[in-house]
Amino acid sequence: MFHQASDFSINGGQFIYNNYSSGQPLNQNPTITYEKIKLATPAAPTVFTAAQQLCQNQQAHLAILGAGGMGKTALALHIMKDEGVKDKFKDKSYFVPCEMFPDASSLVQGLFHALKLSVPKGYNAFETFERYLESAQDPMLLVLDNFETPWNAASDQYTVKNLIEGIRDQELVSIVLTMRAADGPGDIIWYKLGGYSGLPPLDLDAAKHAFMLISNSKSEDIRKLHWLLTEIDCMPLAILLIAQLRKQLSLDTLIKKWKKQKTKMLKNGAQPSRLSSVTISIDLSMQMLLGSANKECIHILPNQILTLKLAVSKCYPPFREDLQSKYPTKAEHLTQMGKYYLKLLKNNSPGKNQDVIEAHSANVVKVFQIQLRNSPQQEYLEGLYNFTEYTKFYPSSVELIDIALSQTCYNSYDEELKLRFEKENSLCWMGYYDKAKSEIETIQQRLNDVSIHSNAESKANHIGRCLQSLGNICRMQAEYVEATTLLINAKIQFEKVGNQLGVAQCLQSLGDICSLQNEYSEAKVLFTDAKTQFKKIRNQLGTAQCLQSLGHIYYLQDEYTEAKVLLTDAKGQFEKVGSQVGAAQCLHSLGAICSSQGEYAEAKVLLTDAKNQHAKVGDQLGAAQCLQNLGNNHRMQGEYSEARIHLTDSKAQFEKLGAQLGAAQCLLSLGNICSMEGKWAEAKGLLTDAKTQFGKIQSQVGVAQCLQCLGMISSRPDEATVFLTEAKTQFQQLGDQLGTAQCLAGLGNICRMQDEYSDARLLFMDAKAQFEKCLQNLGDICRMQAEYMEATTLLINATTQFEKLGHQFEAAQCLQSLGNICVKQVPLKEAKTKFEKCLKMLGNLCSIQDAKGQFEKCLQDLANACKLQHEYAEAEVLLMDALTQFENLGDQLGAAQCLQLAGEYSEAKVLLTDAKFGVAQCLESHYDEAKKVGGHLDAAQFLENLHDTRPGSLQKILVGAITIIRSWIVHLIFLIFLISIYPYLPALVSCWNIKGVFTLNYLWNTFL
Repeated sequence: MFHQASDFSINGGQFIYNNYSSGQPLNQNPTITYEKIKLATPAAPTVFTAAQQLCQNQQAHLAILGAGGMGKTALALHIMKDEGVKDKFKDKSYFVPCEMFPDASSLVQGLFHALKLSVPKGYNAFETFERYLESAQDPMLLVLDNFETPWNAASDQYTVKNLIEGIRDQELVSIVLTMRAADGPGDIIWYKLGGYSGLPPLDLDAAKHAFMLISNSKSEDIRKLHWLLTEIDCMPLAILLIAQLRKQLSLDTLIKKWKKQKTKMLKNGAQPSRLSSVTISIDLSMQMLLGSANKECIHILPNQILTLKLAVSKCYPPFREDLQSKYPTKAEHLTQMGKYYLKLLKNNSPGKNQDVIEAHSANVVKVFQIQLRNSPQQEYLEGLYNFTEYTKFYPSSVELIDIALSQTCYNSYDEELKLRFEKENSLCWMGYYDKAKSEIETIQQRLNDVSIHSNAESKANHIGRCLQSLGNICRMQAEYVEATTLLINAKIQFEKVGNQLGVAQCLQSLGDICSLQNEYSEAKVLFTDAKTQFKKIRNQLGTAQCLQSLGHIYYLQDEYTEAKVLLTDAKGQFEKVGSQVGAAQCLHSLGAICSSQGEYAEAKVLLTDAKNQHAKVGDQLGAAQCLQNLGNNHRMQGEYSEARIHLTDSKAQFEKLGAQLGAAQCLLSLGNICSMEGKWAEAKGLLTDAKTQFGKIQSQVGVAQCLQCLGMISSRPDEATVFLTEAKTQFQQLGDQLGTAQCLAGLGNICRMQDEYSDARLLFMDAKAQFEKCLQNLGDICRMQAEYMEATTLLINATTQFEKLGHQFEAAQCLQSLGNICVKQVPLKEAKTKFEKCLKMLGNLCSIQDAKGQFEKCLQDLANACKLQHEYAEAEVLLMDALTQFENLGDQLGAAQCLQLAGEYSEAKVLLTDAKFGVAQCLESHYDEAKKVGGHLDAAQFLENLHDTRPGSLQKILVGAITIIRSWIVHLIFLIFLISIYPYLPALVSCWNIKGVFTLNYLWNTFL
């Protein structure tokens, strides 16, 4: 049916024929005319967002089901306007507003007029309509809007059922039907649009987009608009009406009217209808449900729930508010519901059953609002504290806390402070830092009130907590100097009263500040100290957070293996304590690591999973950071369109939350994308904005990166020189060798293009020196990870380059590292042990066959040992060179390290000398033996190996060889004896084992 649409299929429908009798001729109703039908047909919406996917595939019979005001009519009209539908049905699409027809008879007359049929002589309207459908040659589409009217209002529902099934039986007729119900009418296989529960409300972004388009508004306070749209639960009809009201009223006025009037304000026109009034739309649903024999469907209306087991997740706020005003809940019901929700909150926790609480959250808020105002009790305060543990519900929690604070009976000093600290924490989480500061200032005023008498220790703890909260707010606003001062003072305050948890939390926050300022060594120390403190007091959450922070630092330092271990450990601990936020953050960091390592597919999976988890717990900042990393993941793969979408969305989220660092980083990435696409002007604007934002929050790294990028894309040499010079200075201050080298290379290119070759040469030489320093660092990293081959290559290259440049200190450091590698690669003791084992086996004639194999293996090992001895000598030379250079440079520590290593070589040299002496003896004796048995190639190989030994050892080798020869003479005499008795061997078989026979056979064949 619907061409180029997803989830529909014309061939998927199942047609079940059900012949019916026409019965008596239906009376024509003279009040129904084509004009009335057309006037009752609304226009297709010009603003239509988020529901297009429901009409993207071909179907036969579609049922658009759901509650009133959810956009069923708009969707049906949109389907009719679809180009694929128009191509399929041409001019044979008919819209029939069924709310005008209360029974089958009037519905037939409505269809008759909608099709513009005339009654021929001898026929009635029904027969004419029936014949018309049967004789149709082209596909026809009937859109039956608000079909619940004839279906539920008819006294004889059976006739309506027969009518709709009779239409269904016409193979060229397709039906699109809208209805306030959970299922379509009759025995028809309907393809329901919108899922089991009918059409859902719009998501927040689509609702915002629709509001802005309908109201013709260019900009709005996003937070206020989101609050209002959430209040009406993004219900399409409510969005339409409130957006139309926005044309005359400000957003603030609309919010005030909503708080006072609720659904009464959601109407438009002097004579509102179901399409212009939410209240009328709800009343229609109520009339239908209350008059229906099937009263079970009343469960979708929240204030008619008689048992608490019925689902409340299908109820939308406009329904709740309207029904509450008409059918107020009784006090005894509120008490029962309150007790149920108190128990529900007590028995569940954020890390385990958040979905359970989320299904009831709107009702929890409503019941608590009433109970906190009407009958304030301590148990509801405890319930409120349990509710504030769910970060996703912080907006509602703040509202409930305000109600609690407004009650005079809650003026208990300690209770008030506890509520205000909870409110401050929720406000910080949501990014309302100024409001959070204001709350802390209120607490400080209360603490300074001399008329209030409180425990001195409790007061000191409260003072420390205020300083801690203000410090964290400054930290999150990138005011690091002030934040550090406040947190240090808070830590001192906590230490005075022995509050170990407060001390650990302050150390943790100070570590965060150091990490944000790229002071990673200091941050590691602070996080390690904080972790120790948390472990002492058995605080698993704090311990996991410190592990996570340490893992993040290793990630920032490109030490991915260590980072993965720590983050995986932290994630496991977060899951144990039920911290979904912490687990999501670890997933996020692991995804970022995969992206940095070029594992883009795995990174995408992890980051998407992390984003979903952040969204689930209401962590908007975490979700925005995941979007940012997903954008950068696409950018690194050259997928600029997808990257731009993600980065733009994340930037908007950061701005909404007041996260300036994240917004600036997104601007930087977007600027880089534009430069890669050759959009220089746009790139320059974005990078300049990013630099300004980084400057505001004192991010030196960000400023340097922006300056570097601006210098690289500038078409004016003088401007580019200024940018790159400033960037180079910033990178040098940060100790960023790679950034410094890149800026030097860029400056060198500018000089080269201006024919300033002398200056260009100097700049390139400086850049080269910086790159060589990077080579040295990479070599040291490989060495520490036991990747000796790669480390040796890198360090040799670095040494060569440093020597060419005359950088003696750096060259000495490289030589020292190379010496370390040589030491670790020479297993001398193992070689000596194997050699001694081989000599012992050679002395056993009964095992000579096995000894031969072992001897050959030993020769190979000895050859390697001899070869590695050259590496030892090389290491010794390298260390002596390094020692000389360190002494010339006055570096006593470097010289001492070289001497230490040289001392280790002395012992190794003794071992090597012994080993080589043994090698020589074996080689000398086996040269003669090989020669006797005709093994000329073997003899030549032995001589070659003997020649490779040091000349200084020749005398010892010859003495050893003579000793071995004497031993072999004795062995040969014994062999001659064996040869002489060989003819008598068969008689001795029974006395010898098989191995002995085989050994003698082997010896006989060899000597022959």
